[in-house]
Formats: sequence, C-alpha cells, structure tokens
Amino acid sequence: NNYTTIIQQLYNNYTMISQELFDETVLENEEVFDLSPAEAIQETVEQFEKSKQSVHHLSLCHPSSKKGQLERTERQQFTQALTLLDTTCVKDDGSVEMAEGIVEALVAIHEACSSSATSSSSSSSSSSSSSRSSSIAFVALLDQHEGIYTLLSLLNVIQEETDLLHDDKVTVLMATIQCLITYLSSNNSNSNNKTTTNNQRDLTKAVLTKPLLQLEWTTSSSNNDNNALTIAILQLLQVCCRSNELNKKIWTSRHHSLRRLVTVLQKTKEENVILAGCQFMAVLCRFDDFRTSSNTDNGPTISSSHDTVLELSRCGLVLVLKDWTDRCDCDDALLKRKSEQLLPALLTTLRVMAVHDDIVQSMVAVGLLDTATRILKTAASTASTTTSSTSTTTSSTRAANDLELVTATIGLLRNISANDEIKTTLCCGHNTSVLPCIMAIAQMYPNQPLLQEHVCGLLGAMALRKPKNATRILQCDGARIILMAMTRFTNGNTVLQRQGALAIRNLASRATPAEKQLVLETMECETVLQFAGWQGNCVDEAYAALRDLGCQVSKTTIHADGTIS
Repeated sequence: NNYTTIIQQLYNNYTMISQELFDETVLENEEVFDLSPAEAIQETVEQFEKSKQSVHHLSLCHPSSKKGQLERTERQQFTQALTLLDTTCVKDDGSVEMAEGIVEALVAIHEACSSSATSSSSSSSSSSSSSRSSSIAFVALLDQHEGIYTLLSLLNVIQEETDLLHDDKVTVLMATIQCLITYLSSNNSNSNNKTTTNNQRDLTKAVLTKPLLQLEWTTSSSNNDNNALTIAILQLLQVCCRSNELNKKIWTSRHHSLRRLVTVLQKTKEENVILAGCQFMAVLCRFDDFRTSSNTDNGPTISSSHDTVLELSRCGLVLVLKDWTDRCDCDDALLKRKSEQLLPALLTTLRVMAVHDDIVQSMVAVGLLDTATRILKTAASTASTTTSSTSTTTSSTRAANDLELVTATIGLLRNISANDEIKTTLCCGHNTSVLPCIMAIAQMYPNQPLLQEHVCGLLGAMALRKPKNATRILQCDGARIILMAMTRFTNGNTVLQRQGALAIRNLASRATPAEKQLVLETMECETVLQFAGWQGNCVDEAYAALRDLGCQVSKTTIHADGTIS
C-alpha cells in the first residue's frame, strides 16, 4: 500500500530502550552512586539522552514507588492492547479479519492516549499533570509500535455501502477513528519529542488516501443511523488537515471531495453533523500552516484556501449555511438553546468564506446581512437589561455563548466590509447601521481580545476610502473604543495593536483638522500609537497613523547586515 513506505520512514530515527532496561539502570545507579530515588531517575534519564536514546515512551517514575508500579501496570495493559492489534489480519482483497476483543483494545488505546480522559478524573493539579505525562508516554509508545499499521488497515473495514448495515464493523471503525483522532491530535510540545510530532503530520498523508475519508458512502446512504460515523469522519479530517496546507490540497483535490462534503451537509438533519462540517470547513478555508520545515520538505507553503472557498461556493454551500442559520436564529426558545454552539460555528464558516466579492454579494442576496444585524441589535439590547447579580452557572454559560456569537458575527461583518457599498450601509444606513451596537458590545466585553480585534478591524475597514463613514465612526466615539482596546492589550498582542493602528490611520487619512485634533485628544492617542510602533508587526501602521494625524514621527530600519537607515 502507498502508506506503508510513509510509515516505515517514521521509525528510522528511533533508538528504543525497554522499560525493564530503564528500571534496572535506575536501581543500579541508586545503589552504586548512593543516590536518592529522584536523583537516580534524573541521572538515568540524562545518561540515556546523552546516548541519543529516547525515553519519551517510558514511565519515568521510580519502579519501587506506588505511582511507578501503577504506571507500569497500566503500561503492561496498554502493551497487551497493542499486541492484540497485531493479531488482526488484513486479507488480500482488503477485507479485515478482526480478532476477538479488538473493540475493547481500541477503546483502551484511545483512553490511555487521551490526556483529557485521564486528567478529567484527577482531583488535583499534580495528579492532572502526571496523567498528562503518562498519556504522552503512551502516545510515544504507540508511535513506535507497528499497531499503527493495523489502525490504518482497520479504516478499510467498510468496503461498500452495505457494510454500514453491520453494526460490528461500524463499531470497530468508530473505535479506530477515535484512536487515530487521539493520536494525531495529541500535543507533545511538553515532551520535547519533535520527531513524534513530525511523524504524526506525515502519517496524516496515509490516512487521507483512504476511500472512506472521501465521504462516498456517507453521502449516498439514506440511513440516518450513520450520523455518528459521519461526525467521526469529519473530526478525523479536521485533525489531519489542521496546520498542514499540503494535506488540505491532498484531500480537496481527490474525487470531488468538496462536492461530497456539501452534499452531506445538504442531506443531513442532524445539528452535530453540521457543527462538525463547519469546524472542518473553517480549517480548509483558512491558512494556518506556519511551519518553517515545510519550506524545505515540500517546497514553499502556498495556501489553497482561496480555491477551496470558490469551489465550496460553486457547490452551493452559502445557501446551505444560510438555511441552517435561519433555523438557529428563530423564535423557538428550545431550538435556540440547542443551537447556541452551532450558530457561532455557522457564522465563523461564513466569515472565512467571505474573501471574494461575488461570494459576499451572494451572502447579502440571501439575507445574511439582515441576520447579522438582527443578532447584534438583540445582543446589545439584551446586555443593557442584564444585571450583574445573575452569577449562576446557567447565566455564565449563556454569557459565554453570547460572547462567542457576537464575536463570530462581528468577524463576519469585518470580512463583508471589504465591499464599499455594503460597509457604507452598515455604517451610515438609516435603519441598517450597526455602529451603536458595535460600540455597546465593545464596552460590554472589554477584556476579550478576539472580539476587540474584530471591532478594530471592522471600524478600520468601514473607514477605509470613506470619509463619510470615518466621520460617523468618530461621532459614535469610535476612536476611544479603538484606543481603549490598544491600551488594554499591550502585552504581546501585536495583531490587535496592528488592527487598532490601522483603524486610527484610516480614520485620520481624510479627516478634517478638527477631526484629527479630536482623535489626538482622545486617551493620549499619540503615546498609544508610539508604543504600538515599538511592536515588530505594526511599525508601518503606527507610523502611518501618526503621520496622517500630523505628528512628528520618524522610522528607523535596522537591516540584517547591521546597517541603519
């Protein structure tokens, strides 16, 4: 199979030692050098690491301690589950002869590798940390075991649509997908095992070649009982494609995958399927691969998001998302509560799609602008009647849901405002202006950096090339809102600083002298912009804002060779 070569390459850089050898060395160092248990562990780890031997797959607790004995028992059970995977046979025709107890083994592997599952049962921070360390060891052990072959082979357990009627096969497939999701999404940054992380990224290429992940049977099947399987497949796709532009291209270029994805969303009546689909599409439509290694391994990293967005739009995705938005944004209180998580996901997906004017125009044509305006006006009016005394768990959850919703809505309007006509309608329209709502919401959530960034970005987009809009924003105290956000988030949030400086620049570029003076007199504007200018990613924006406000400003560039200009 084409994934065999990929997997075999994953193990070339490993030099494994057994848990038994590690334990014997710990006890020997403790006795020979008269060390304490903690000192013996540290000495042994340093000894093996100097020999370039990995210890990330081992239990690093003392073998005689209660905790160490428990971890070694868990490790033995995990190894037994991996051994059971080896007894599963893949036949020449691609069918799989499954060993008895394979589901239990898959569940055990999933739970052992899931840091959230192990740490959720812990009552203290120290036990939670130890559970996380243990899960990292299990992930590293799985990474070096040939059971990975079996997990990939078990994705072939569904050979044709009729196999979906066999509950045993579907159960095995679901358990396999959960194992792969846990393994591929595990965060090993604390283990300093960069090889494992790279191996996981490479392994996703093998997973994406599986026919099952092209959504063929989930699209054609009329049986709604496969909703759970569809959700699992979409979650696995999300994990495989996140932060990897090459994998996104691999999946989107295979056999009309995007059209099948839209067809799945058109046919389903299950909210959780739509939610999983939105989360996956948000990954596909957004560039998020910032690895320096990709520049050398696979050539320059080029985003495929623009082509993906255009193809999804041609497949009718905007209409599908609008239909579900209308279902969530209704007068039915029960349906609203059920959709509190779905509606922000729908709006976030629409936002990442709003990168082309034709798509923006289609969104406006189906009424999304009215929906977004209504959401903001409702949120602003609801907040004005909310008292600080409602501090129950229910109200806290509702407040978090409201924050997520208004953040997604403002983010959508921010992208839509690239269109000059639309942003003028949003800014200065008689019944369509959302400026008062934006200002009220920004003051409702002053400590939310993402929301404040979207507010600054939206105001900056509205003011760009439109002096009338800029004047209206200043009349609504927009300069103070922007400068408050920049003042509050000065600790490393260069993205917000950049958006704030850009918004001030757009407000000042065509402002009258009186308007410029008004901005300068707002919250020590010049000082705030000077501070922003010290941030590496917003020097040009801060310089332009100060220049257009009429301030004395200069910019110094230190080149790589040490020269200054």
